[in-house]
Amino acid sequence: MFYLVYTLVSLISVYELILCARAICSWVPYFQESKLYDFAFMLTEPVLRPIRDFLFRFDVFRRCPIDFSMLILFIGLGVISRLAVLFI
Repeated sequence: MFYLVYTLVSLISVYELILCARAICSWVPYFQESKLYDFAFMLTEPVLRPIRDFLFRFDVFRRCPIDFSMLILFIGLGVISRLAVLFI
């Protein structure tokens, strides 16, 4: 059971690094045309899209210029990894 939880927490950590890479690449226009951004976009967009669609149902988030979907995903992944470690 320990190895399963360790693997899950490790995969979540790698996914969080990929999310960070996507966020940094999105700030620099030169990196938006790179293979790293394409790879990060391919891995993260299927998870971020439903969160973004849910948030855009609310007028507050629709009018806000900041996309909070990545922040919510970070918080959710942190909660999942903490709960996994708690239940070993």
